[in-house]
Amino acid sequence: MNQTEIETRTAFLKRDREISQRQEAEFRFLADDSRVNENGVFVFGVEKITIEVDKYKVEIRLIQGRTGKWFHGISSQKSFGDYIGSSFAPSIMQILDGDPSCTRKGELAYCIERIKYIANDDLRDCPAKEKEFLSKLDALCIKENFYDVTYGLPLFQNA
Repeated sequence: MNQTEIETRTAFLKRDREISQRQEAEFRFLADDSRVNENGVFVFGVEKITIEVDKYKVEIRLIQGRTGKWFHGISSQKSFGDYIGSSFAPSIMQILDGDPSCTRKGELAYCIERIKYIANDDLRDCPAKEKEFLSKLDALCIKENFYDVTYGLPLFQNA
């Protein structure tokens, strides 16, 4: 974002919602990052984690901002039956909805919990695909070492 765009966005945010001086300062600092486009979305250097099961795909997008905080995005796409999909990108606007996590693991744990509910809703008519998807989600949790005292996430396929 160039300086004029940052000023315009900041003025819009102040008009639309109450933001603290800390949030405003962090927003301005993050908006000046070369990985952020004119809409405040991180477009470069984003880590993508994809979980796919036969025409159903979920993607987690993670990136660490200049302040050290992590931002996330989630998209899901069901390409059979009723063709459902949703998506949101990692954006600097997340600082206004509450502090993003200071760790990659914390942000990823949040995404995994959200995905569990998204998949449950999207795949409710396909128990076999849901079971396969949740087992792949379990594998991701095991790979990321989420079954510890800090996060204590249950195995989803047994939940």
